[in-house]
Amino acid sequence: MENKDQDHLSAQQLEFEVGQSKQCLLNHGINTAYFAVPMNLANDNATVINTIAKYYTIAINGHSNLMYLHCNGK
Repeated sequence: MENKDQDHLSAQQLEFEVGQSKQCLLNHGINTAYFAVPMNLANDNATVINTIAKYYTIAINGHSNLMYLHCNGK
């Protein structure tokens, strides 16, 4: 799967990229709660963060701290 700059995708493209990545992992028997934002971007983009939060619990942005996406520290 190609890494794409999520800051510059349409909402529909973003939904597909994030949701399809989760489905692809599930199809291969991997059920993960963690997402790494490609290209070290999007940590201040609410649309990207909210889309990732639909499918994953925790995200990391390369050099930043873990982002707990559901605001409960879990």
